[in-house]
Amino acid sequence: GAVAADGTMEKELNLKLAKQLNELSSALGYKTVMVRETDRSTDSDGEQSGSKKVKDIKNRLSLMKKYGDCTFVSIHMNKYSTSQPHGTQVFYAPTEGSDVLAEAIQASVATMLQTDNKRVIKPAGRDIYLMYNATAVAVLVECGFLSNVTEYDKLKDDAYQNAMATAIADAIAVAFTAK
Repeated sequence: GAVAADGTMEKELNLKLAKQLNELSSALGYKTVMVRETDRSTDSDGEQSGSKKVKDIKNRLSLMKKYGDCTFVSIHMNKYSTSQPHGTQVFYAPTEGSDVLAEAIQASVATMLQTDNKRVIKPAGRDIYLMYNATAVAVLVECGFLSNVTEYDKLKDDAYQNAMATAIADAIAVAFTAK
């Protein structure tokens, strides 16, 4: 994953935010399963290079298939070559209902945290293997840009992470109510 200018690794922030989302979703009554609860990949030795990264992604897809009729939310942070880009953006799988969940998350984050966020949801292409091959409702949430100093300061803040997790959890509840 991406690395911020100060050396903070994306995976550290992703895991922290995912744990907060897990707690909130559980409190809302959803049965949840974390892909990982520690700083380890789903590959046995935790390495994230070459074929091991591919194996990790395929293991995540297998987990999605194992749970069948589930909702899969993948938390990420973005990085760009310049510091201007900012804002959460949600990518969705080609499975039924994924676009509805993506729209709910995008709207919730924009309303609760990023009123200047004009980004729109996007379908996941072949380059996002896990989303493109999803077998369940699935979204990938790029919570913001590590390359944007202002946004990065927010993304590493506990209160902001909790607010982001809350916005995502609220959107999940809204999307499921709409079904």
